[in-house]
Amino acid sequence: MGVSKDTPSAWMLNDGTGKSTIYKGPGGWYRKHADGRVELIQSMNMGAVDSPPTNPRIASVINPADGTYYVSDNAVLTWTIKFDEGVTVTGTPIVSFSIGGAAVKADFDSKNSDTVKLVFNYTTQTGVIGDVADVGGASKAIELNGGTIKATDNDEDAVLAFPTSWLPPTISIAESAQEKKPAPAKKKKPAKKK
Repeated sequence: MGVSKDTPSAWMLNDGTGKSTIYKGPGGWYRKHADGRVELIQSMNMGAVDSPPTNPRIASVINPADGTYYVSDNAVLTWTIKFDEGVTVTGTPIVSFSIGGAAVKADFDSKNSDTVKLVFNYTTQTGVIGDVADVGGASKAIELNGGTIKATDNDEDAVLAFPTSWLPPTISIAESAQEKKPAPAKKKKPAKKK
């Protein structure tokens, strides 16, 4: 987010989308859209302060534990994503990833989520086995999937990229525990003497 001071009374702040600018003007904070429209986004009467409204950001991502998960156990992979402020979710955002090269997704779990913590689950499926990779897709982020994730207090769009400090899990998916065990060696029968 770039900040520049155009006049002594107005601080300009790019909202990160490249589509609008947020600035402090008479009576509150305003958004100027690329098409020239201006809207009041936080009035002094609503308790606006000297800093501009911010976009919520992902503070942390808690991965499923590293290891091997089994389809035969109906294993569930859960990602818990925490924001730095409250958010409101509409629709069904997802976290995409791949298993053994097959594209899959963890679905938003609204029952186990709250305004700061969003939970995404993937239940293992027969035939989809291998190593987990590409969590969050190429952008390493939550995908809106037609929905929205916005700040609860000011309706700003959330920044959905995972923190740069985040590391992906080391996970493999197998059909069953037996799949990983080596086959027992066959005993040779002694040759019959003639």
